Amino acid sequence: MKKVLRTLLIVSVFMLYSQSIFCAEEISNEAEPTDDNTVTDVVKETSENKFNDRERLVQTLLGNLLPDESESPDNTGNIEKPGNDDDPLTEAEATAFVEQLSNEQVFAFNRSLNNAVNNGLEIKFDKEELEKAENYTGQQINALTKAMEEEAKFLALFEKTGNEKFQERAERQKEKFLSKIDKFQDTDDSASALESGDAVKNNVKEEAKARAKDTAKQAAQKAAKEAAKAAAKEAAHEAAQEVVKEAANTAKKESVKERQAEKIVEREAAKAARDEAKDAAKAEKDAAKDAAKTERDAAKAERDAAKDAAKTERDAAKAEKTANKK
Repeated sequence: MKKVLRTLLIVSVFMLYSQSIFCAEEISNEAEPTDDNTVTDVVKETSENKFNDRERLVQTLLGNLLPDESESPDNTGNIEKPGNDDDPLTEAEATAFVEQLSNEQVFAFNRSLNNAVNNGLEIKFDKEELEKAENYTGQQINALTKAMEEEAKFLALFEKTGNEKFQERAERQKEKFLSKIDKFQDTDDSASALESGDAVKNNVKEEAKARAKDTAKQAAQKAAKEAAKAAAKEAAHEAAQEVVKEAANTAKKESVKERQAEKIVEREAAKAARDEAKDAAKAEKDAAKDAAKTERDAAKAERDAAKDAAKTERDAAKAEKTANKK
């Protein structure tokens, strides 16, 4: 039986290896390597569609994109949305603010606020802060949203624990990132002065990059084709080795199971023999007890009979004696 299984295993491994080589050659000959940036471009396009959505930004500023668990019923049973309780931002104000932003600013706001939205943080913007942000650059927008996010994060910890250190930390973190807004403004002013001079350099660099990219792409396609063949053969070889290893492990496990089964049978037989000997010894002991009891009962009966005979004899003598007296 083991020889048959071993033969079947060898045949299966050979067939698997042959099929893998054939498939690898078919793939390498018929399928051209795809651009490595395809998947990345799809993911990037999905993120850009989300972050370019102006309505999404409006709803984020109003707190309507937070997860359901961040909302809690008030005393009237209505759902409270996070916001500035003293002067809440209205939908009309949020819409007007978003409409006058550039596409780059909308993208920067949505991307910067995405983490806060996913974590359910209550970001509270007021109208004054939004008015200042109308002309902010991407770096300034990131600094503003980070300031609001840090404040919301530590205020949430303060509300949860009651520890005033979190409240103080919220204020410090907010001021820390707000102070960077002016710093980024100075940086952007300096950078704009260099943009005109760098534009020509950038154009030349882009053209050189494009030519280099085309050359590299052709070389990469050829290298990828060869690599695909080598990788497929290597994968098939590894798969065959894995099958052999698995078969060896299976055979080893079966052998162990057989030995274990033999040991179980031996233990059961020994136990049955011990039980049988124990039962025989008990039966012999019980028989000896019964014989001894029977012997005792016979001796007692004999003594009782002797007593009865002696009593009868005494009674007869007594009766005879009484009769003689009369």
